[in-house]
Amino acid sequence: MGTCAVFGGIQSLRVGEDLESVKSRIYPIPEAVDVSKQVKPVHSIIRVDFSLPGCPVSGRDLESFLRKFLYHGLPVVLRESVCMECKRRGIPCLMVSENTPCLGLVVNTGCSGLCPSFNRGCYGCFGLKDVDLNPINLANLLEVLEEKGLEKKDATQLLRGYGFAEYSKYLAKRG
Repeated sequence: MGTCAVFGGIQSLRVGEDLESVKSRIYPIPEAVDVSKQVKPVHSIIRVDFSLPGCPVSGRDLESFLRKFLYHGLPVVLRESVCMECKRRGIPCLMVSENTPCLGLVVNTGCSGLCPSFNRGCYGCFGLKDVDLNPINLANLLEVLEEKGLEKKDATQLLRGYGFAEYSKYLAKRG
């Protein structure tokens, strides 16, 4: 439960970096911290029956899941981007209207476009929309983010935030 377990979450920020270097920057006693060298979503280690992404998981989603589970209904998984939530709510596209970097194009819906509704670009709290995403789509998004003024390293870092670990080889090639 939660984006960190479902996709790798915040730990994904260190993908492509030296683990010891990251630990020494973050922790006062880095040698006391014992973490895996690899960032993996839970489903790559064990079989997962159901997952609830979100950062944090919303009470509404948890309640909906538990009701469906209790009554033997199947969880409904929406496979659309945050951009669709924004369109339904009448929130203007921040990349177009404000030149604001936003991951809404490539991440799962579930937040009702919360960050864009406050004029902030989406960070992808519900994880990568992996149904129709591939490295070419990501390359196109990265180009647009860089055209919007984001430096290459910052655009790549933005993509590492929530569940982009599986694209780490591709991202590492970009520098």
